[in-house]
Amino acid sequence: MSDKEWYTNLSRYELEGKHVHVLFSDGTMEGSLNLLGQIVYWNSDVGLKHVQILDWNKDRTWTRAVGVESVSLVWDERDWQELGPVDYGRADAIVVNGRLIRVNGISAHHQFRPVVGFSVSFEHVSCALRCRHRLPTERGAYRGADGTLLMLTDIGLPDKWVYVSEDFKECGVFLGDEQAEQHLPLTPVHFVDGRAE
Repeated sequence: MSDKEWYTNLSRYELEGKHVHVLFSDGTMEGSLNLLGQIVYWNSDVGLKHVQILDWNKDRTWTRAVGVESVSLVWDERDWQELGPVDYGRADAIVVNGRLIRVNGISAHHQFRPVVGFSVSFEHVSCALRCRHRLPTERGAYRGADGTLLMLTDIGLPDKWVYVSEDFKECGVFLGDEQAEQHLPLTPVHFVDGRAE
């Protein structure tokens, strides 16, 4: 285990609603974490079942519970909305075997069409998701959730996004919407004394 995992310094409220893929020594599990670092689900034999995934420490950090080998973040309820089967056609992504896969709708054979790769049948999908954040449509500079600075241009090509430097003097590679979506949500940027604020 590395000294610092993605969940280590999250508050209880930041942890809640994170959907994870958990690896145990004897299997795997997917589910949504609650404030206590547990996945709670219904079991027809015993009723409501609580599985401890992460432990809250005195120093206000999270560590893996005993028996948990790894905890991978799959999706966050703050960024994604889970869809029911009637809304599968609106899906932006699906979850298959603990992996988030971007999709471009449903084929005539009722399979999801991933952006990259082969079609996926409904029975292999844990859930279908709709992104809560949308790409801006107005030209201008935007800062991504990861701090990346992007600019939306009007060049009339599919790759209309471009990476830019903080001082706006250097432009980078042009990107399509799919690559720009990896930085969502995007916030408009204003410039003060030539620097992005």
